[in-house]
Amino acid sequence: MKAVTDAFFAWASNTPALPKSALGRALHYALEQRTLLETFYLDGRLEISNNMAERSIKPFVIGRKTGSFPAPPKERKPAQSSTQ
Repeated sequence: MKAVTDAFFAWASNTPALPKSALGRALHYALEQRTLLETFYLDGRLEISNNMAERSIKPFVIGRKTGSFPAPPKERKPAQSSTQ
């Protein structure tokens, strides 16, 4: 895996791109985040994928989109007095 990331960052640092273009911004971002990306090499407990986190929140997101949360309570109107 380290060889793949080393090859990617070598390519990213040698690829000419205009700084304000989409590619230029993406390459700059990748190069700025290199140390954070390579953190998983230092600790074997870290995973490079966040699939477990995505799966754990999926029921809440799907429930929110389908409207399975209860509707907010309606406002109660004050009772009218029968004595006038």
